[in-house]
Amino acid sequence: MVDELLEITSELHQRGVTVLAYRPPSAAQLCQLEQNSSGLDFEDFIQRFQQAGGRWLHINPEEYQTFDGAHLDFRNATRLSQKVGKALSMHYH
Repeated sequence: MVDELLEITSELHQRGVTVLAYRPPSAAQLCQLEQNSSGLDFEDFIQRFQQAGGRWLHINPEEYQTFDGAHLDFRNATRLSQKVGKALSMHYH
């Protein structure tokens, strides 16, 4: 699945499409579970994504509190939206 995502990112990049991504906020325990069960080396993924032409938005998922480990409350969702908006404006201004 990761290789397919990277291939699509590369194809879109070659067509002039900008592909942006970031790791969505989730509880530390959930991040650890994802890491352990998937075997995905996230830092390696980010590097490979960027090599494929993608633009990684560096947003620290631990800065946002979730109410159930995966979903943000209104206040944190607003903060994240503002952060993503600022990151996007840096790429397009």
